[in-house]
Amino acid sequence: MKSKSFKVINAYITADKDPIKTEPEKKQKAIEDSPEVKRQAQEYFNAAKNNLLGMSYAEYEKNIWVSKPMATRKEIKESYNQIHKNDGKSVSISASDGQLTDTQKQVNAFFKWENAKTYEEFKEALKILNPNASEEEIKKAWDNK
Repeated sequence: MKSKSFKVINAYITADKDPIKTEPEKKQKAIEDSPEVKRQAQEYFNAAKNNLLGMSYAEYEKNIWVSKPMATRKEIKESYNQIHKNDGKSVSISASDGQLTDTQKQVNAFFKWENAKTYEEFKEALKILNPNASEEEIKKAWDNK
């Protein structure tokens, strides 16, 4: 009972405070006003840049797919080549690099399956997700959607 009473009283006190009164603004300092922060930011940037430049393509690709799993191999190669445009450490891009990985195809199929408006869309997506699904199982799943 005390707990409930406290909550009611606290809510009343909170509501009774001046709603126009806001918390004081926090002063923002420009990075130029703080040489130490500027120096640390530059150090972090340089370390990250050196880390990227030191990666092999395989390491770079692995790291990109962790943060952006739907990126195509072509997009990753293009960004790698952009980073290494001045050091000759580039990779070649082929037509097959634009193709989606099996995982990417499954993710796209899941979204298509989830948002299917027609039976054909539903069936096509489900066949990607479960290639062994029978026509009967697909119809049953469509009816239960």
